[in-house]
Amino acid sequence: MLSGTAAAFIGISAASAQTTASPGSTASDGTTANAAAAANGPAVANTVDPAGQSANSGGLQEIIVTAQKTASSVQKTPIALRVVSGDDLRTSNITDVNGLQRLAPDLGVTTDTIYTKLSLRGVTAESIAEGADAALTVNIDGEYINRPAALNASFFDLDRIEVLKGPQGTLYGRNSTAGAINIITKKPEDRFDGYVSAGYGNYNAWNVEGAVNLPIADGLAFRVAGIHTQHDGYRNNSVDGGTTGRNDGNRTDAGRATLAYTGSTLSGFLQGEYVRSRSSAFAQYGVPITTTTPGVVQVPTVGGGSDFIPRNSSFKLPKHDFPLVTDGFTNIENISFRGSLRYTISDGLELSYVGGYLINKTGTYVPLSGTPNYLQFVSNQPNADSRDWSNELRLSYHGPRGLFVQGGAFYFHEKQVVTQSIQILNPPFGPPGSEYAYVNIFYRPFVNLDSTGLFLQGDIPIVDTLKLTGGVRWSRDEKHALYVNSGLGFVNARFGLTFPSATDILAVTGRPGRCKEADSGNYQSLDQCYNHSEVNWLAGAEWTPGAGHLLYAKVSTGYRSGGFDNLTNVVVNGQTVGTFQPEKITSYEIGTKNRFLHNTVEFNVSAFHYDYTDLQIDNFINTTVGHATVNAGRARFNGVDTDFSAALTPNDQFRVTFNYLDAKFTKFNAFATGVNGGTAVLDLKGNRPPQAPKVTIAVGYDHTFDLGMAGSLRAGAYTRFKSDYHLTSYNYAADLQEAYTQTDLSITWMDSSRKYSVQAFVRNVENYVPITFAQFTAGPPINLYNYAFGSPRTLGVNLSAKF
Repeated sequence: MLSGTAAAFIGISAASAQTTASPGSTASDGTTANAAAAANGPAVANTVDPAGQSANSGGLQEIIVTAQKTASSVQKTPIALRVVSGDDLRTSNITDVNGLQRLAPDLGVTTDTIYTKLSLRGVTAESIAEGADAALTVNIDGEYINRPAALNASFFDLDRIEVLKGPQGTLYGRNSTAGAINIITKKPEDRFDGYVSAGYGNYNAWNVEGAVNLPIADGLAFRVAGIHTQHDGYRNNSVDGGTTGRNDGNRTDAGRATLAYTGSTLSGFLQGEYVRSRSSAFAQYGVPITTTTPGVVQVPTVGGGSDFIPRNSSFKLPKHDFPLVTDGFTNIENISFRGSLRYTISDGLELSYVGGYLINKTGTYVPLSGTPNYLQFVSNQPNADSRDWSNELRLSYHGPRGLFVQGGAFYFHEKQVVTQSIQILNPPFGPPGSEYAYVNIFYRPFVNLDSTGLFLQGDIPIVDTLKLTGGVRWSRDEKHALYVNSGLGFVNARFGLTFPSATDILAVTGRPGRCKEADSGNYQSLDQCYNHSEVNWLAGAEWTPGAGHLLYAKVSTGYRSGGFDNLTNVVVNGQTVGTFQPEKITSYEIGTKNRFLHNTVEFNVSAFHYDYTDLQIDNFINTTVGHATVNAGRARFNGVDTDFSAALTPNDQFRVTFNYLDAKFTKFNAFATGVNGGTAVLDLKGNRPPQAPKVTIAVGYDHTFDLGMAGSLRAGAYTRFKSDYHLTSYNYAADLQEAYTQTDLSITWMDSSRKYSVQAFVRNVENYVPITFAQFTAGPPINLYNYAFGSPRTLGVNLSAKF
């Protein structure tokens, strides 16, 4: 069987399953496919051993997923997807979405302070505004997660993670233009068992995780799990005049308790989860930019005149160590409650509900300068709180010959309260005794979102080998927010940093009419609203020419919700900035999934074409107003995904994936801010979208040595390659990430009972640190090209025990 790293990538280790699910079982609530099978029908008699390999053969494992909100085999699901098991996440020390890209290399993750931007097949969300949304839907046990900051420590005691590629507009709704990520936690089962694992590595890294499963009564069980992770900072920021020690360190503690019931007609679970993450600042390295910086070019600005932008600038970056004289922090706290109920009305007819409530509290203080200079540029966000309530009610019917119809309603409510400032520390100007100069303070007393949806989708058999699929979804988004900007100000150090409350702001600004501006004293306020309805659809066909073979073709649409930022009624280049419309995508895809040679070889391939319109592009205008989001042009994406797996022998497993992507903007006029604060309009037609490498390759190989009564020894290697790609739509020379390779190695001893194991590992053998974030921040008198970096080489040992 495969090592923790290679097995997860190869995707043939078990998703912690004990049996495969019957074709008619459903799992709309995100429970394991096996629990769904137990609740809805007899399971196929194909047991798997604790290592996840089929007990009756040395072939490839059948993995059950709920990507279409019903349990089905990966090889029988007409979606290009990747599955990572919970066991492999644990042995690979992956506890958040940033680490997931190690095992799903075609997933892109960009972190800008606390903002996590996800991309898949080159489709991403650039905007970080409170009124904007992600382009990749994330669900935990069916609960919709709208703010990726809530994912910083959710990856523990999981059954599996499903990464669905391509728009999923009918079943997953809004903001699934890139695809969807389904995170499935372990659910209680009717037996006593559990596990504990502990690991230690360089950078003083500790990773301790455990879970206990307790049967209570017939069909009723309880499971509790927890995790503690910590590591010192990856970068030394005391070099060259810096004084802060090491940065990018983290300490996270989390726990989850689940109560589940499985009956003949009624099943469900209740779950509570708490996550507390305390980190030193996700430090950014800043390169000062002036009009004389090499590679800076002069461009015309809106309204006449010219300014300078670093279009052709490139820099030698100190990715491992750089100086900072101001320390920072990132604090995240999540409290989640989620659950589901599934009731079998009659044979094949089921009613289900899944819902969740999430409280997220986030605070950051992030240095942006990357210089020991007395002039420091920082971003301070003392609070970014959100409360989400997600609900879905679904009615499904499994009929004869593979007929399956499902429909339902969805409601999501989110409320955010955000206070953020951009500051200059120790400014050479201002009143005597002032230590902080506020370039701007951004107040968001409330940012409310209500999203509703109605959906219907069905699989209709035409003949035994041919099935047609059709689906439609209606969605409506309503957003309302109050935006307040304070402008330039000073704070005396002895009074500390204080921010007016939402009540104080409203007392000063009053409540202007919806979608109107008001100027009261030192505050510029905007009372914003946005309403929009959208219909998405899916049409597809599946052909099964024989056992182990599937061919599919489909056309589908998706959209990412529109919204607003704090620039309503500001006109730039003839375009009113502030309210932006939805992004829309139409996807054409064909694919095939195949098993050969007695279930020992698997080959899957899909080809796709995307037409993308009204892209939402994030532009940093200046420090007075911050970021703006505009709809800019069109794009097209062409690509091919291939996956090849082989059980070469019962002890040798091999897999290679090859992804090709040709993506470019076909119409795109974007704003760019210059060194002197002027606004230019650049024609970016022909540029590549961010996080869109042309070629991504990953290769994994595992060999198991049978030691008889002494157990087994498993050696694994896994390497991934990405060709070069840009990190912004501007495609400046300075935001290009060059092609690179990262390799993971591991060796694991397991005793003959398969209960105890010891693993030694090295991640990123090359010690290559990629750029994870790049952006030109024009904020006269300080103009910076900001960067953030990935993790260096890590190594360590893990000990695990099952009981």
